[in-house]
Amino acid sequence: MRSLLIVSALLIGLATPALANQCPREIAALDAMLRQHGSMLTPQQQAQVKQLRDQAEQAHKAGRHQESLQAVQQAHKAMGM
Repeated sequence: MRSLLIVSALLIGLATPALANQCPREIAALDAMLRQHGSMLTPQQQAQVKQLRDQAEQAHKAGRHQESLQAVQQAHKAMGM
């Protein structure tokens, strides 16, 4: 039982930095998609995607990496991609 707890703690400790590194890449990819396909979006879609992108960046800076990645995913859905 104790070994299971130790292994679980190690896995959680290793997963957090992985998410932290993933956020900037995902946000940069979203920025690239906006530059390429932003003109095909309605003004409402553009505003929604930009708001979600900003939320993702703020969440990343606050250390809430899962929330950041979720905001990026929502932005992709709002773009229809």
